[in-house]
Amino acid sequence: MPPKSKTTNPSSATNGVGCFTDFDFTNFWTLRCDYARDNYTEAPVTDDIIHAVEAKIGNGRKLPQSYIDLARSNDGKFNGGMPKKVRCPTGLPWPRHSVYINGIFGIGLNKNYSLGGSQGSNFWKKEWRYPSKDMIYFADCPSGGHDMLALDYSSCKKKTDEPKVVHIDQEGNYRKLVVANSFEEFIRKLEFSETFTSNDDESPTGTGGTTVVANKKGKGGTSAKSSVSTKKITEAKKAASKKTIKKAVAAKVTKATRTTKAANNKTSAVKAARKSIKK
Repeated sequence: MPPKSKTTNPSSATNGVGCFTDFDFTNFWTLRCDYARDNYTEAPVTDDIIHAVEAKIGNGRKLPQSYIDLARSNDGKFNGGMPKKVRCPTGLPWPRHSVYINGIFGIGLNKNYSLGGSQGSNFWKKEWRYPSKDMIYFADCPSGGHDMLALDYSSCKKKTDEPKVVHIDQEGNYRKLVVANSFEEFIRKLEFSETFTSNDDESPTGTGGTTVVANKKGKGGTSAKSSVSTKKITEAKKAASKKTIKKAVAAKVTKATRTTKAANNKTSAVKAARKSIKK
């Protein structure tokens, strides 16, 4: 009998293109996650789609080649998605030692969290008033919109210059922090989270800054031991819980305020229309 062929896991081997040819994608992407597939991952990218997305969100800027290389790696099956590696070290003292992401936006126009989608780069500029000049927002964070990751073109003097990756903190008056000098460097810097309890791969929150060094299936990282002391882990959990609650409440208040404003505008329009009819 001929030997059985092995099924290749798209995220279990080095299957990168361009600058990621040598990159090991083992356990990089969250697999079998409906939320990621339905909201972040676009169809395999084409040149036409790249041009359409750049025309919609780029303000004359081109996506870095490394972003396109990532989308085309793994046979194009992960054009956007939710990584298991969600922590990017900043080099700052604890607790600002890291920033965390939920997902990376796909290059496309259809999915909610794609670069050109309904909650893509332009959404954060228009609805949340994030800085718009020289920015393309490509990754959301566990805060529910109160901080984002962006490609920052402000220091690019030539069209061929690589944008930096920056973290924008909305609650800190849109404070900007450079976390990587290029998108490729950012991807290579991503690590498994070291402080929180893990969730299953199926859960969207399992990659939103809550993945540990080793998860239930033994695939969450390289070691089951954390380098952070028990005391710091406890403090981090409490701080994260308080911050999450605070940001969730702030998000609801913001949404309610916008809804109320829209309702008031609609009411005023109706009254004006009725008044003109009576005349």
